[in-house]
Amino acid sequence: MELANNTDVGVDRELCEKDITMDSPGQFLCPSRRGPGSCLHALIDLLSATHNSLVREAQRLSHKEDSDYSVPVGAVSESQLAMCHPEKDLLPLVLAHCHYTLVKGQQTASDYDLQAIEKQLHRRFIAGKPRIQADTEKYLKRRHQDFSEVLKDVRSKIPQEPLKRSVCCSVRTVLRSFTDVCDAVDALETGLRFLGKTGGKPESLLLSYLQDSLKMRQQISSSVAKALADIRLGQCTATWQLLTCWRSELKLKKRQDPIPKLSKEYKEKLSADVEKELKEFLNVTDVELFTLELHEMLLLKTDITSEDRYHSIWDPLGIRGLLTPQGHTLTPPGFHLSVPASFHHLPN
Repeated sequence: MELANNTDVGVDRELCEKDITMDSPGQFLCPSRRGPGSCLHALIDLLSATHNSLVREAQRLSHKEDSDYSVPVGAVSESQLAMCHPEKDLLPLVLAHCHYTLVKGQQTASDYDLQAIEKQLHRRFIAGKPRIQADTEKYLKRRHQDFSEVLKDVRSKIPQEPLKRSVCCSVRTVLRSFTDVCDAVDALETGLRFLGKTGGKPESLLLSYLQDSLKMRQQISSSVAKALADIRLGQCTATWQLLTCWRSELKLKKRQDPIPKLSKEYKEKLSADVEKELKEFLNVTDVELFTLELHEMLLLKTDITSEDRYHSIWDPLGIRGLLTPQGHTLTPPGFHLSVPASFHHLPN
């Protein structure tokens, strides 16, 4: 309720008044500035500030204000927190320093040694604790930055396989509207972030994981559910490739830039010779699979502001970089790597 009553925090009061149960959506566990995740963001900041205020006061009283002992919020352990259970810890401590006086003809008088209680609280629960570096902004930014790390984590924990062409066609047929595709991508990316941390069984159904495990049934429309009905966790990264590529195609049809942060150097026109060699390369390659891999690279690894972005010029084996840096361990069937030596720039 403290969060709900604090207008400075900016969290929706209705969200703060909801009870979090095992049936609550998984979005409550993803820090964000808006929506269910904003509660977690505000709660982490509030608890960190409360902890730090106790630690600073304890350091002041013990004349240790110059201590720089601190830990990031993502690395803090339970033993480093200023924690005191009211019944198991606080009540026994208070009763241990309570003195009773019996006066004839009167009620029993009780007296508490507050100074001793304060010393014990400081010694047992606060002394030696680090300050918490509550930099939640980086966790918010992480949701929007290098998603290739999320895909890499998923691929390392769950063996992945490409989608069959019939499945790809079915997904495209069901998700005809741009809104449905965007909703499907959002739901899938939420699931991928969790799978990157927890892993899962490749044969498990993706839709069941999203609706039942992450409690996202209300966030998934009937059309999105129909499109994902037969997808397994072992195909979730291929599904992400398909959906994001399909989203970009729909953006092009709407005369929108699908990759607005793409550097101009990627759009340089190919020479006639290089274009000829590129066509020869595509003639012996699974073009659909190559397109998905290439689109993933363009979407995630070409941001001009990124330090580890891919460059538009590479060596003859550069196409292999479309697979291995992304966490792939095997070259998919039909994907040949006979790249022309003069193939340097991507086509416009």
